Amino acid sequence: MPRPARPILPEKAPSAAVNARTVLDLDTLICTCRACPRLVAWREQVARVKRASFTEEEYWGTPVPGFGPADARILIVGLAPAAHGANRTGRMFTGDRSGDVLFAALHAVGLANQPHAVSIHDGMELFDTRMSSPVRCAPPANKPTPAERRECAPFLARELELMRSLRVAVVLGAFGWQALFAVLADAGWRVPRPRPAFGHGARIALAHPDGRTLTVLGCFHVSQHNTFTGRLTPAMLEDVLTTARSVAVDGATERTTMTVRVKRVYEAEAEGDGERILVDRLWPRGISKDRADLTAWCKAVSPSTELRKWYEHDPAKYPEFVERYRAELAEPEAAAAYEGLAERTSRGPVTLLTASKAEDISHAHVLAALLTGRDPLVR
Repeated sequence: MPRPARPILPEKAPSAAVNARTVLDLDTLICTCRACPRLVAWREQVARVKRASFTEEEYWGTPVPGFGPADARILIVGLAPAAHGANRTGRMFTGDRSGDVLFAALHAVGLANQPHAVSIHDGMELFDTRMSSPVRCAPPANKPTPAERRECAPFLARELELMRSLRVAVVLGAFGWQALFAVLADAGWRVPRPRPAFGHGARIALAHPDGRTLTVLGCFHVSQHNTFTGRLTPAMLEDVLTTARSVAVDGATERTTMTVRVKRVYEAEAEGDGERILVDRLWPRGISKDRADLTAWCKAVSPSTELRKWYEHDPAKYPEFVERYRAELAEPEAAAAYEGLAERTSRGPVTLLTASKAEDISHAHVLAALLTGRDPLVR
């Protein structure tokens, strides 16, 4: 009889984030967290004492999960819940003036069904957009410490991994910008060095060794200071959100039009093959190295000999093979070769050639899935 799963201690919730299988599982875990004593004490004190205008309301008073569909292509990254906003209502950016500005802009550009958000039961719905933050508890003076940001980082990291359709991140403010790029760098994304500076309208295109791409857009935070002084106007915010929507749509269209085939190297060239690229580590027997129909030999993207021998095209080992192969693709030499392969793919049809038997599920099939933005585990 299998042992029941051990309960997760609230103080250890961030370390358990990596095991969340779905965004809903992650949201549930976030709500249990008590990892940062200072934040726990503050959020609960605010929930007890309350602001005079909200004395009749029951405050949420716990960590605030993300809001919006898990398959969204756009993620809005803020700072942390407001003490009398999300810490009261239990939903990102809901119940304060910053949220009033943000939801009005989302509605104006077609990413929300209504312009006003007042409570978790108000019927608000986001379209192709999700909201998150680097810190999930309301901090004193609205200023989390670096240590608190690091403690909370696994939640954002896992959320990014679980959002399979994500194409664009809109980051509100410098704190969120720094936090997001730290999480992305730790997750293997190719973040430029030095890291890009924050600015309103900043736009950074990133790639991951596994084939994912992400555009990061900078926007001044929707704080009362910025909106009251005119540093951030509704038009400026709407422009950034409109750009995010355009990039998300264009990115999805680009990925669905890419053509990548997998063939045995011994098969003859056919119309529509495009560039024919050998992706095996060893040159196949019986094939001339000056064969005219081979465009290139990209052996650096092939799995290691150790991994190939372990896998031996055993279907039962395929999920673990994919995970280990992705890790190898993140190594510098393989990552550089993969980038070159992705560039070829973006220009036109590509056929990946391998000596593996036609019925085998080879590394070439995994590469084809990653290059076209598909999940290699879904066959």
